Amino acid sequence: MLGKLRPSTAILVEKDSLGNTIDSTVKVEMIEFGDIVRVQHGASPVADGVIVQGESSFDESSLTGESRLIRKKVGDDLFAGT
Repeated sequence: MLGKLRPSTAILVEKDSLGNTIDSTVKVEMIEFGDIVRVQHGASPVADGVIVQGESSFDESSLTGESRLIRKKVGDDLFAGT
């Protein structure tokens, strides 16, 4: 049942030959180690990873039992489904 809550697509962030950022929607199964994925406001990360740009708050209650949102910034670990 919980598997059905997992997103089926992700926003893959890549650079073109000029260094411009290109976002493309891909199936989660296409994400590979080292890829950069954009997490939209209010969405859950599709995979475990590390914040490389920006900051936000995430609900980690399913992992930690903590009832409040946890603030994440560059360099912090991020967990799928939070």
